Amino acid sequence: MLLSFLIIASGWWHIRAAYGSDSRQFYISKPLTMLFIIALAFGYQSDDHNGSHAWILLGLCLSLAGDVLLMLPRDRFIQGLAAFLVAHLCYIVGFA
Repeated sequence: MLLSFLIIASGWWHIRAAYGSDSRQFYISKPLTMLFIIALAFGYQSDDHNGSHAWILLGLCLSLAGDVLLMLPRDRFIQGLAAFLVAHLCYIVGFA
């Protein structure tokens, strides 16, 4: 319950930061929201009987990496795009 609240609060903070002028809050809130989502997903580990949980967690971690790579000041677009591609492949395997 606490993690769900933190996800909603952090997501709300990110949306407010996206429309505000403080880019530092934007760069903190986006990865923080993903970290809370990963922590929530990690808590469902006991329900995994066929290995799908590990694939979904890997996809979430790669999505976090893609977010961070796209936020870096240097041009890391291709690396971020590749991270999202592999993340989506992990989601396909995890949900299949």
